[in-house]
Amino acid sequence: MTGSRAMAVVAGCFVAGACAAFAVLELTGGRPLYRSPLEVPRSRPQRASLLPAKIENRHPRPAVSTEGFVGSAACRECHLDVCDTYAHSAMGRSFAPAAEAPVIEDYTGAEFTVATLLHARGKLVYAAERTDDGRIVHHERRYDEFGKLLYDQAVPIDYEVGSGQRGRSYLLHRYGRFFQSPITWYSTKRVWDLSPGYAKINLRFHRRIVDACLACHVGRARPDPRQPDAFLKPAVTEASIGCERCHGPGADHVAFQRDGAEGDDPIVNPDRLPPRQRDSVCEQCHLQGRARVLRYGRSDFDFRPGDRLSDVWVVFPEGTGIRDDQTTRAVNQVEQMRSSRCYRESDGGLSCTSCHDPHRTVPREEAPAFYRSRCLNCHGPNGPHADCALAETERRRRVANDSCIACHMPPLKAADVPHTA
Repeated sequence: MTGSRAMAVVAGCFVAGACAAFAVLELTGGRPLYRSPLEVPRSRPQRASLLPAKIENRHPRPAVSTEGFVGSAACRECHLDVCDTYAHSAMGRSFAPAAEAPVIEDYTGAEFTVATLLHARGKLVYAAERTDDGRIVHHERRYDEFGKLLYDQAVPIDYEVGSGQRGRSYLLHRYGRFFQSPITWYSTKRVWDLSPGYAKINLRFHRRIVDACLACHVGRARPDPRQPDAFLKPAVTEASIGCERCHGPGADHVAFQRDGAEGDDPIVNPDRLPPRQRDSVCEQCHLQGRARVLRYGRSDFDFRPGDRLSDVWVVFPEGTGIRDDQTTRAVNQVEQMRSSRCYRESDGGLSCTSCHDPHRTVPREEAPAFYRSRCLNCHGPNGPHADCALAETERRRRVANDSCIACHMPPLKAADVPHTA
């Protein structure tokens, strides 16, 4: 293309563009097609049809759960024997400051080595220590392939979780949150080992304890309403599971008794509740299912005895959870009970407390006779159902102490918790 021809093309494009611009100005009366929203006069409101519809959430939040807690010490003034017995039960020893928990562990040679491919060239060792002044300290020690110590991370423990019947885990309290130690004591085998789940993913001292865990192991905590899994100061106001977790806040009951009032006592007696609410008292912690989802506006600390479990959570059941190798999940008691013939034919009459004493843990040596007596309430000479089909001589030939549960409810190993067989 020659220079003169190129200039002609450019000039033509310029003229065409100018003509188009003048045409637009003519059609719009000289006003630009686009005007910034900031330049639109305030006196000229935009048409309602062009504005986004205002969306409001009209779903009402549930009422705040009742308070009025007084603590188990207030109950002890009148219920001394029951409270003292309960304090030695598994639930009564569910949680404690590390310095106050009874020593059930063996701290002699309390260490173990973690063998993983990641540390194949050296080794990772965990150790538990109880100092002369009663403090609990957990250690993570890394050695190189020549046995030289690379570091020793010493972490003070603040709380101990678990009665010790099967084991005990340990918590750190930092920055308003709780974290689990990778070290756990397993009572059945009397060994130290990694905490449940750590064999797959070792989060060291950084596994955060969520609200749901603390809600079931602590008597009363003070969750931070501004954020999940965080707590106010003091974080724990009653360490172990107390009376009010099953009987409800006791302030009205205490006032009722002290004033000598007439009428119905406001305290909750689970045995007098309808079956669904009665069972929910235990299920608040002993029914997890495949998944457990909080309802809108609820927290894991909202359940009160007398509520239905479904008032706070939606639970997706999982069946008995018993596997072919006769192992099961650690928390699967409710599903297994519901699948039993005793429960299915009881029309809601059978509950957890039909067999379990909620105020004490039966000593191991008393357990066969105690639970046999519970079975005989229904299956004995005076019960509505037939006694065992086997003669006593045959039963004792199989099990010397004539234990019903030895045949009908043999213990299962928890597949998700090691060393519990």
